[in-house]
Amino acid sequence: MHIAEEFIEAVERIAHGMELPAIEEIILPRPDSKQIHDAEFAAVSLGEGSMGFFYTLLEGTQHRLHAELEVDAWRGRPPSLLAQQYGEPDPLARSMGLGAISAITQYLFRRSGYVPDRETNSMARMAFSQADHVGMVGYFPPLVERLRGRGVRLSVIEKRAEFIAREDRFQVTMDPRVLTGCNKILCTAATLLNDSLDEILNHCVGAHRVAVIGPTAGCLPDPLFARGVDVIGGSSVVDPPRMRQCLREQLEWADAVGKYTIEQDSYPGFEELLLRASR
Repeated sequence: MHIAEEFIEAVERIAHGMELPAIEEIILPRPDSKQIHDAEFAAVSLGEGSMGFFYTLLEGTQHRLHAELEVDAWRGRPPSLLAQQYGEPDPLARSMGLGAISAITQYLFRRSGYVPDRETNSMARMAFSQADHVGMVGYFPPLVERLRGRGVRLSVIEKRAEFIAREDRFQVTMDPRVLTGCNKILCTAATLLNDSLDEILNHCVGAHRVAVIGPTAGCLPDPLFARGVDVIGGSSVVDPPRMRQCLREQLEWADAVGKYTIEQDSYPGFEELLLRASR
């Protein structure tokens, strides 16, 4: 089954098993806000405050964000209906659908009493050393510099040709086949949007540890764990009013979110969480 079908099927089962709050708002950056991030994010916000982030700076979509998204039309509607957009071919629809899936996920976590690990950073779980060959899908500049400073061998997969480089113990390439030689792999959650995750994971079968990280990794872990991912590094909103302001005005939002880590071997699965939430 395609990963989009798995996510949508899981969301439908959640929607049948418990009452979900309606969509309160789809929060977009203001058209006149000053962009401070390399990528812009928006969010799907549910009536009780749960939010799911989605990525808006997709190729060919930026000019469509305010012109085509009828966000007001989604107010009061079921988030499971918006989640179905993740199965559409249009990249902006897919992104917003994934945001709805993440909002539903965060609500399920809260209703079931499930609290992911907020004490251990997902990077610490990887325990990088100079003996490792780390694969990175997506260029994370601060992390690249940190690993290179520690002398860790690093291979980065990047679609933008301007990043291509090769030095001693460091390379940036467009060829995902280099991941077959990596024992630890960090993968951006953007692979969930460009439909490249399954291809990437096919090259990761020899890795000891695979992590999917990023703000849009707040979705259900189940389809990712089923494909061999070991760790999820996501974010959840801890200050909804502040988060709304930060998203609209494109302000730094580290103080409005809490990062978390979910390990495959300690995650109970969404079916168990649904049972807990329904009691």
